[in-house]
Amino acid sequence: MKKLTAYLAVPLLLSSMIGSAAQSDNSHWNVHWMDQRDKPISAKLDFNAEKKVLLVTPDKGSPTEVPFANIDKLSYEASKHHRVKTGAVVMLASLGVGAVVMATKSTNHWLYVDYKAPDGAAKDIVLKLDKGNYQKVINAAQQITGKTVETIHAARKGKD
Repeated sequence: MKKLTAYLAVPLLLSSMIGSAAQSDNSHWNVHWMDQRDKPISAKLDFNAEKKVLLVTPDKGSPTEVPFANIDKLSYEASKHHRVKTGAVVMLASLGVGAVVMATKSTNHWLYVDYKAPDGAAKDIVLKLDKGNYQKVINAAQQITGKTVETIHAARKGKD
């Protein structure tokens, strides 16, 4: 009976440890930060509830820290586009498959952070989110910062 209890206790202990690790890590996300030239830079996004700051740390370069109180607006947008470049590359190998790839669409998920710098200047951060966790990032942004994330609907073609 003692062996059976020990065998049952180990999986329960491991699952609780994994669960607590996952819960404590739910405010750290891999993103792509768009720089001034609209080039994506791999970065980490952190909503630090303890310090009450949003921290974006690029793989190379200095981090940007924004206090929650300085955030004016959080916005989310999903944009769709045809896979023209990918289709053209595939078309070199197979004309038919390349045409099919060109006809398909991919979706990008964006988080915009509008904030005031310490000198009072209006600034923004543009982050491209992973398709697998964009909803979790949006939920974490709302829960941890206490600010509502506004959803931007893409304008229809032909209308400005």
